[in-house]
Amino acid sequence: GMIKYMKTGSIMFKLQGEDHSKKCLKFFEEIGVEHEIWDLEKLKERMPIYSHDQYDGTTRPDEDEHFFDKTGKKIEGAVFTPGSGYVSDPQLSSHNLQVAAEANGGEFLFNNEIKEIRQEDGKVLGVTLKTGEQIDAPIVVNVAGPHSFVINRMAGVEEEMNIKTKALRHEVHHVPSPEGFDFEKDGFHTSDGDNGIYFRPETGNTILIGSEDPLCDPKEWIEDPDNYNNQVTESQWRAQVYRCARRIPDLKIPSRTSGVVDLYDVSDDWI
Repeated sequence: GMIKYMKTGSIMFKLQGEDHSKKCLKFFEEIGVEHEIWDLEKLKERMPIYSHDQYDGTTRPDEDEHFFDKTGKKIEGAVFTPGSGYVSDPQLSSHNLQVAAEANGGEFLFNNEIKEIRQEDGKVLGVTLKTGEQIDAPIVVNVAGPHSFVINRMAGVEEEMNIKTKALRHEVHHVPSPEGFDFEKDGFHTSDGDNGIYFRPETGNTILIGSEDPLCDPKEWIEDPDNYNNQVTESQWRAQVYRCARRIPDLKIPSRTSGVVDLYDVSDDWI
């Protein structure tokens, strides 16, 4: 089957002072991205479950005893982009790319590992697999995702690259929608820069919560993409879910953690 683009639209909160929304608005207007400016009344009309409190940045709840204390400030409103959305099945997305490539003559070898990128006089000759099989090719394209830095090192080109890549471990978490509100049907993808999170609808009337990498969160760079902790950690689960609870006060926090852990392929110029 084909992937489905979930066109929910996206809400980005406008904060008092300098914030990411103001930079985005400038680019939206320059390149013609369809968008709406919502005041707090409009935001409440569309998303009555959202608090309008502004915390002036976030911390980690296990390090801040005043985590839920309010500042008395309010956000200014929101920027809404109706064309925004998400694709929730990365595996099916990859399979769609595979089928498209095969339809144009591409071939795939699975459960194989590259052990060498053969070169001579500064030119690529091809790759050698762990089985010993050699595949000749004048061009080798690195699409290894979080393993891309491993391939770059194998090819001996990493040091001369101006922009390098690394693998970053990330967690996303699932919580149920507040009672009486169907977030799967009526929710939006939401960027909450004040709390350093994003969240969006997920199947089963749940909310998926991810991190926007606030400075207080440690970054976990992975040296071996085949060997890392793929279990949700209690500390990061609390950090992201509690931040969401500041924005959605009626959120019921489960006693058991739930989520997914995987790796991002991150370049040096990652914004």
